[in-house]
Amino acid sequence: ITGASGSGKSTLLKFIMGFEHPDKGKILANNDEEIININLKNYYEHISYIDQSTYLLNGTIKENILLGEDIPGEKLLDIINKSQLTEFIKRQPKGLDTMLTSNGHNISGGEKQRIALARSLVKNVDFILIDESTSQLDKVNRRAIEEIILNFKDVGVIYVSHNTDEIMINKFDKILDSKEFK
Repeated sequence: ITGASGSGKSTLLKFIMGFEHPDKGKILANNDEEIININLKNYYEHISYIDQSTYLLNGTIKENILLGEDIPGEKLLDIINKSQLTEFIKRQPKGLDTMLTSNGHNISGGEKQRIALARSLVKNVDFILIDESTSQLDKVNRRAIEEIILNFKDVGVIYVSHNTDEIMINKFDKILDSKEFK
């Protein structure tokens, strides 16, 4: 979903997540059920949301990816590979057990975004909603994160951005301009 700042892109994702409700109209999910009528706990088991700013815990890289979930080691390695964190983790003095400082101030924005992507894959979700998570990255890191997203298999992605370059936009299945839903 593309469009200017303030055009409703993030609000649409908040509607889809059930965080907010529209003044008019309906948001439907799960075979045409209104979001306000579904069990959000069950709904959230199938969907991940990556906000505009990734918050990291004071803890290890592993703790920041898993957020208390317990998954097999092979699955964690697969997620690390899919999120392109392998080289970053290899460079760390203690690998996955490397401590991150307050909100990840000791790592780059791109590395924080890769951790956020890894988090979203831990739950085996069907959909990932990504809200402007690359807006503060330079062009190279933004493109790298977008390439990761486009390589996800068996996961639907709704990606909101106001600054994706033309080359990357053309790689997405469908582009919706926020003007279309005003």
